[in-house]
Amino acid sequence: MRNYIYFKGGSFGDLLGLLVNNGQTIPKLDQTRLKTFDLKLDSLPNYDVDTIVGHNISVLNLGLVNYQIVISDPTIRNMAANRFAKANELTDISNVLVQYYPKKLYDTIKSLSLEKQTELLEKNYKVDIKIDAIQLDLSCILDMDKLIILLKQHFDFDQDEAKKIYKKWYIKQEQNNFYMEKSNA
Repeated sequence: MRNYIYFKGGSFGDLLGLLVNNGQTIPKLDQTRLKTFDLKLDSLPNYDVDTIVGHNISVLNLGLVNYQIVISDPTIRNMAANRFAKANELTDISNVLVQYYPKKLYDTIKSLSLEKQTELLEKNYKVDIKIDAIQLDLSCILDMDKLIILLKQHFDFDQDEAKKIYKKWYIKQEQNNFYMEKSNA
């Protein structure tokens, strides 16, 4: 295990983990731990993958090569945020948002409509300057070839396997009626 991809809910981190690990992943319980923002982790088991993914900020301090997913394209940010609630069948994402905003704002965030909560999530896909990590701009998420080129700059993985995984993911996005207009899959 060499790398950690830090991402915020809905910004395609799980997909990237599958792509750069040739379809391999870690146990579900450990995936949940890595997605628990405020759980302090001072060590990790030695997983049989090169790259782990999650929302847990404490993993950034464990000596791995750190990456941060960002999305600079406003259309893709909007798609990702809207997709997050729908894909997870959520009618309220305040528990996710409280990870990215001061806890004292929780009651205010909780009282917002899902549409307004989604707008707040969308704003969090930009660069977090407090994090020391290599940025991966996933504005190219809907262009398989560009995404593979971006990932090959940082990770060693089987491109053919990654394309198969991406195409399966893309079909699932289409089946769920997510905005997928820009793709070349």
